[in-house]
Amino acid sequence: MRHILKVIIVAAVLSWCSAFTAEAQSSLDIEKAKTAERQKMERVNYKKACEKGTIEALKEYVNLYPKGKYTDDARKRIADFAAWSTACEANTIDAYNIYIETSEYKAFAETAQDSIAELKSVKAWNDIAEESSLAAIEEFLQIYPNSSRRGEAERIKHELTAVNLHNAGQYEDALEEFEAAGGRPCLT
Repeated sequence: MRHILKVIIVAAVLSWCSAFTAEAQSSLDIEKAKTAERQKMERVNYKKACEKGTIEALKEYVNLYPKGKYTDDARKRIADFAAWSTACEANTIDAYNIYIETSEYKAFAETAQDSIAELKSVKAWNDIAEESSLAAIEEFLQIYPNSSRRGEAERIKHELTAVNLHNAGQYEDALEEFEAAGGRPCLT
């Protein structure tokens, strides 16, 4: 009888331990699933903030996840936006170069290079615009093909070419160049 009683007690304890272990494992599985879901949502929200590409979106992410996995990265991106804003406000070659040299992400590096090229082209144009030298204008167009002054440079190039052709007695070619310059209303 004692032996049967021991077997019943051992069976009951084992049954209770098994149920407790299963319950503990179930709780652990639930916590793991919750953690995985939180991490997934954080990753999704970070990706959305990066896709929006705004300071506001990144700040919103940081506010939602102040100790999140991507928070340091988001803060660095926010700093990159601030550095870019500073460069744009200054709008100088030096400011854009500082952004390019110091930016960790260089999210605006290509735009900074374009801005530098534009500032250089405007300075170059201002230096040669008064000369009215066909060679200088042609060189400008070769060096700065994307300049905001390109249209003006091409117009003056056509005018100067037209004048040269007219002086050489090539009136039809001169007329074509004057037309290419914009015709009579555009001539300087």
